Amino acid sequence: MRVVELMYYDSDYESESELDSPKLKRQKRALYTPEEEFEVIRDQVLKSEGFDVDFSNIRCEFNFSPVDLLHDGYLINMFCNMAVEEFNKFYGKKVEFVEAHKAVCHFQAGRKFYITFQGREDNQLQLYQAMIQYHSIKLTQVVFCRPKPPKAPYMQPGVISTLVAAAGVL
Repeated sequence: MRVVELMYYDSDYESESELDSPKLKRQKRALYTPEEEFEVIRDQVLKSEGFDVDFSNIRCEFNFSPVDLLHDGYLINMFCNMAVEEFNKFYGKKVEFVEAHKAVCHFQAGRKFYITFQGREDNQLQLYQAMIQYHSIKLTQVVFCRPKPPKAPYMQPGVISTLVAAAGVL
């Protein structure tokens, strides 16, 4: 099973209206070939479990994509509130949702959202991560909600790919 897949690549824009598109703006900044972008995204997804992916220099479209919090904020906030409610119920806590920081969407048999948000417990602010499974037919489900773990030790780019490929995961 492949975690990240290249879904679409198109470098030709035919109409004037597409010249101002966010896709073209990303394409102008592109630093990598599609194959290199695939490696960059895959390494980031594996290293951060899908939560911290930098799409700023990516022009290709993958099955992981950033979520526009201005456009989809209502949905993401609803998911965060669901996650906090489940977290509080399971752990007996009293965390309050404050605001969403970022979200990544994984398209594969529905959508899975990886959301990083700020919560408050006993007047202490803390970052949390929630994974939400969303499908138009099935009910929305909180897969998990947790305090954001500390950063993992830095690994050289490509090391994770090599380790994962050797293990036969991708």
